[in-house]
Amino acid sequence: MKTFELNELKTNAKKGLKANYWRSVLVGVVSTVVAGGTVAGVSLLVNGNYNVTTSGNASEFMHALTTNPSFPILLTALAALVVFVAVVGIISHVIRAFLIAPLEVGCDKFFKKNINEEAEFGELGCAYKNNYLTTVGTLLLRDIKIGLWSLLFVVPGIVKAYEYRMVPYILAENPDMSSSDVFKLSKEMMNGNKWKTFVMDLSFLLWNIAGVLTFGLLNVFYVKPYQMMTEAGIYDAVKA
Repeated sequence: MKTFELNELKTNAKKGLKANYWRSVLVGVVSTVVAGGTVAGVSLLVNGNYNVTTSGNASEFMHALTTNPSFPILLTALAALVVFVAVVGIISHVIRAFLIAPLEVGCDKFFKKNINEEAEFGELGCAYKNNYLTTVGTLLLRDIKIGLWSLLFVVPGIVKAYEYRMVPYILAENPDMSSSDVFKLSKEMMNGNKWKTFVMDLSFLLWNIAGVLTFGLLNVFYVKPYQMMTEAGIYDAVKA
């Protein structure tokens, strides 16, 4: 089992960040957008003058509601709203899966390469050039697996998230690898390293709080690229 020394990774991350600072900052911004996904927020404000007086129980309220002349219109509008939200959600997930998610692989490849040499912006598009559909399918399957495990309890979902942490890095270097092999390799690489990676994330907690206090500026210009460089160092240290 290969492992890593966190202090050494952070030292190397700072060196890589300093050597290619502005590119690293911009790729960090892209990574933040990717992590957030495409969230379609819909705010609807419905104003009406429906005065329904109930004398005390739900059945009377429902009777008053359903006998209201405007009820069919309200029901139709509600159905249309449900369909609209569902369509927006589907489109959002499709956009994320096919357009946004592959950028995660490109961002991780950039920071991985930036450890030893000056990486270029072109690394961001690597997933679109090599075995694109396999990458899309693997990332989607990863998200589904983590989501399903999270439905059991929160902890199993977190464990699976760390177990599959190396998936984008593996895809970046092995675009022709099957999904099953990618998951298997990530599991092997993170065996014995999940806790240490959690400690790495925890070590950036105060940095992230400081980023919030600076209205996100510190996160953009230092914390995010520094953290991603450190994570890329984990992959570089534990890869088979």
